[in-house]
Amino acid sequence: SWERQSVVEQRLPELLPKLDTYEKDGALWARSSAYGDDEDHVLLRSGDRSPTYRAADVPYLVEKLERGYDLAIYVLGADHHGTRNWYAAVARMLGYDPDRVEVLLYQLVHLTKGGEQARMSRRRGDIVFLDDFLDEIGIDAARWFLVNRGPDQTIEIDVDLAAERSQKNPVYYVQYAHARIAGILRNAGDAAVDPGW
Repeated sequence: SWERQSVVEQRLPELLPKLDTYEKDGALWARSSAYGDDEDHVLLRSGDRSPTYRAADVPYLVEKLERGYDLAIYVLGADHHGTRNWYAAVARMLGYDPDRVEVLLYQLVHLTKGGEQARMSRRRGDIVFLDDFLDEIGIDAARWFLVNRGPDQTIEIDVDLAAERSQKNPVYYVQYAHARIAGILRNAGDAAVDPGW
């Protein structure tokens, strides 16, 4: 994002000298393997010395940790499993407790529409943007289908079912239960009933 890019441009020159780095083949590398990562990573490319996406992770992590939260949580796809050790290594190099960084790895999301599974590929440009997905099924359905399984399970969403505005859609029951519970609590409050919590 533009905001992240501006943070990178502002903070990277300040943070790079604080990392354990070395030069190799004209590039600047982070010695992250010495801090628990699986391998070292290039921070600045050889030639133009432009930052890599790993370099962009450094100020972004620092910015998250400096905001005062107990935990910096990253939600990533399972194909980014190596990133967990990278973030912990960067935290260690910069003097932060690596336990303050949590990486949640989610399995891929499979979409089915009209009985056919959508085959997505970034390289081919066959992707579904979240905004378009929300426009099609609504935010409540998206929330339900994306969080009703744990991160270690593949998420399969039948887009036709998720967009359905009837009792066939499990989201209908969640919304109905929420409305009923809210009504009960509202009426209990009016009757000055102590729920005992």
